[in-house]
Amino acid sequence: RSSDAPMLPPSLEEFFSFLQCQLRLELDQAIGQELELHDEAASDMWPEFEAYARPNTERWVPYHTILGAHERFLVEHVHSRILWTQHQRFQAMLIFRAHCKRDLFVEVQLPLMEKNNFWSNPLQAFQQGGTMERAILKYRTMTGRPLLTGSFRNIPPREL
Repeated sequence: RSSDAPMLPPSLEEFFSFLQCQLRLELDQAIGQELELHDEAASDMWPEFEAYARPNTERWVPYHTILGAHERFLVEHVHSRILWTQHQRFQAMLIFRAHCKRDLFVEVQLPLMEKNNFWSNPLQAFQQGGTMERAILKYRTMTGRPLLTGSFRNIPPREL
């Protein structure tokens, strides 16, 4: 459908086709397996859905949100840590959610959080000149990588 064509009224059939496309992409993103769509309407919708969703997998939110890039990352790297208390896992989740940069979390923050002295005073680590700030600054200087995920950097123009 062209971008200037009028929108068709929503239908339950179209919604079910959309959900099938969601499941197909979820399966591909989660385990790299392609699901064959047997429903003709869903098969017809797939190319348009894929053109929309594939380039935006960082921002695309699957129907089963646990399979989204950030939620799945948290399950694999934070929630599964049995040596951390529930409160430590919660704090680690908030630290990651502040930027949603998986590489920054794994390469810089996680190694510091795996040390027991970090959890004795996490706020101190984040203070100016603290171990976390120094490690993040070193990471940024050495790699040049951004410290925020792309979706956080897309700030729309505002009227002040």
